[in-house]
Amino acid sequence: MLRKKLSLFLALIILSCCFPAVASESSTVNFKAVTYASNDFGKTNSVSYDSVSNTIASSYGKTLDIHSSTDYSHIAKFDFTKDVIDVAYSPNGEFIAVSLTATEIDFDSVVLVNTTTMSIDSQRQRGNNMPSNIAWTYDSAKFAVANFDEGVNIYSTENSQIIHELNGQHTTDVSCIAFSPDGQNILSGDKNGLLIIWDAESGQLVKKINFSSEITGCGFNTQNQKFAVSTKEGNVSTYTSSGSYLQSIQLNEISGLLWSEFRNILYILEDGPRPEMISLDGSSFARIESTKLFHNAKAFDIKENQNTVVELYAATDTNHLAIYGTPAKGYGYGNYGSDLDGDNIPDEYDLDDDGDSFLDEWDFNCPEEELCSRIPDEDNIRRNSIEITNDKLIFEDTYIFNYEDTFNFRNLTKRSIIEDQQINYDEKNLFEQALCHNMDSEYYLDKMISNLELSQGQLVNGSIICYVESGLAFAKTFDQSPIVITIKTTYEIMPNVSFPLQVTLLEQLNFADFSVLHLVENHPIMLTTYIDGQQDTTGVWWKDSGVAELNFTSVNQQTSEITNIVNTLMDNIMIITASIIFAIVLVWVLMRKKNLDSLILDEEVFDDENDDNNILEESMVFETEEETYSKPRPIEEEMKSLDYEDEIVLESKLKTEESPLQRKSFNLDDDEFVEKKIQKRRVGKVQRNRQGPIMTTKRKRLDGQIDIPGQQIITNKKPTTRKTRKVKKVKKE
Repeated sequence: MLRKKLSLFLALIILSCCFPAVASESSTVNFKAVTYASNDFGKTNSVSYDSVSNTIASSYGKTLDIHSSTDYSHIAKFDFTKDVIDVAYSPNGEFIAVSLTATEIDFDSVVLVNTTTMSIDSQRQRGNNMPSNIAWTYDSAKFAVANFDEGVNIYSTENSQIIHELNGQHTTDVSCIAFSPDGQNILSGDKNGLLIIWDAESGQLVKKINFSSEITGCGFNTQNQKFAVSTKEGNVSTYTSSGSYLQSIQLNEISGLLWSEFRNILYILEDGPRPEMISLDGSSFARIESTKLFHNAKAFDIKENQNTVVELYAATDTNHLAIYGTPAKGYGYGNYGSDLDGDNIPDEYDLDDDGDSFLDEWDFNCPEEELCSRIPDEDNIRRNSIEITNDKLIFEDTYIFNYEDTFNFRNLTKRSIIEDQQINYDEKNLFEQALCHNMDSEYYLDKMISNLELSQGQLVNGSIICYVESGLAFAKTFDQSPIVITIKTTYEIMPNVSFPLQVTLLEQLNFADFSVLHLVENHPIMLTTYIDGQQDTTGVWWKDSGVAELNFTSVNQQTSEITNIVNTLMDNIMIITASIIFAIVLVWVLMRKKNLDSLILDEEVFDDENDDNNILEESMVFETEEETYSKPRPIEEEMKSLDYEDEIVLESKLKTEESPLQRKSFNLDDDEFVEKKIQKRRVGKVQRNRQGPIMTTKRKRLDGQIDIPGQQIITNKKPTTRKTRKVKKVKKE
């Protein structure tokens, strides 16, 4: 029994290692659409959603726009003489509070818009010129705005009269206001990080709480159990309704927070270089899910059902609102009728019949005699490429956006990092990260691996990356090239790849339900196969053609090892080049040092060479017919008068006579045998016979005659004296 449990445990561990690691907190809420402002040059910085009328209010410069949350069409427009800095729907949907830029002279800057009559209330209230999250009570009877005295004014909705002025505690502009659900308390936070709890009925101070940086968001949960506070530096903290500390978490730069209307969930909007909406558990602060944004996010609002976020509305600092949510099916989806591209939208309703991302009314990519809307541009349709290399299968799924969506993405993205008219690499990377993070990666990998069948072996250990091929980096808004994105998945083939190999695609998968891919055409597909990086086959695969069978052969297997070596060398060409240059320089330095050392010569070397030359001259012999004599030296006069006593040398002490070939040269000097060490000289090879060395060199004399070997030579050199020894024979006893 224990053995079975251990086996099951090990099996579970192995299976868990085989599945790819994906972000469990990634959200399936994806980019869905944008709204278009009536003011082409306005930049939206505030947004508010009304669940009663299903409308969205947003500000663009001096304009207030109202859009439908169903089809995002424009409903109404209100123009003002000053910039709109904040908007907020009343909970009952009857009014929109609009905060305008105020001055010390003209401080009547808060306006109410009646949504029933679509008119502006003539009465105005005093406010300031800072966005301060206009707050409404839950019964819509009161609303509060920041004033010019570093405080808060509470107004009556019925007659627009001031109920309370909460002044004297803040020393800087108020940046956050929120009522409790029961209307008893009100929060106010300022730019210095001071949060104050007020009694909304009496206007009295209840408690002060200090934070380290500007307060950007505050609010009570719907159960009135606690409130949350966020700061610009990324701190999020919760407190009881009376102000007792509960817990906190550190995130990135935060621009706002909202409590869920139905659940104990806190929604946090991170701005800065990596915009993201994060869902936190209100009790434990555990991350539930997150949605990455590829544009600025100055403010946000959400549309919920009882279980999840239906839509997210983000103010992008452009003339668009960015809308995220679950993608909806296209108009006419599922109806009966002729469907050329196979997207389940009949051609009667489909705006792009051939699936090449060109709308039919603008499809001119074919000869005049043909109907272009029925002939897809093969360079502009979805592409699938499959490559087999190094026991791996690499599947690339490439999509092309139409010009309208390309325009929207560029317009949103080009101000994500810095405000300019061009998209840089950081903004492109932001788009790529949002693309891959917001899709259900685990679902994508599972669907793809089940759609690929191999004639031998199986696919395991999938990984996924997303990137933009073209159309985004350093592109301007109205560039003609579309945005092209690729989702690349890599699988290992177990146990090993053996050719020939057949890969079968069972169907054309559609991932529009859980990613931004719902905006692009998914059918038909251009199929391309590669073996070790070289293209093999290609062709258009229509959805109604059934399965696609792709054959991989071993045409390049003999050179695959060489190719891998060459590829490895090319990948490391910089390192190899640097190593070669370093080796050449090192050898040159060593040779240079050796040559410099060889120039420093000792005088003794020259003396030794001169001595060697003298010895060479003295040892030169000349050959005669019978004997060989040493070159004589002149006898000096002083030597004639010297008497020498002959030394008697016993014959028995003499060494055995050696043959001339074995005889070593010697000199007689100072009555002793001095054996001279044979030194190597730069002379030619000396020939020998039975009598000794033979000189065959002929030298030309000054008188023009030739020295003949063996002939007596007369020279001016003085003869050197030589000592002679006489050998006396002694009879052996």
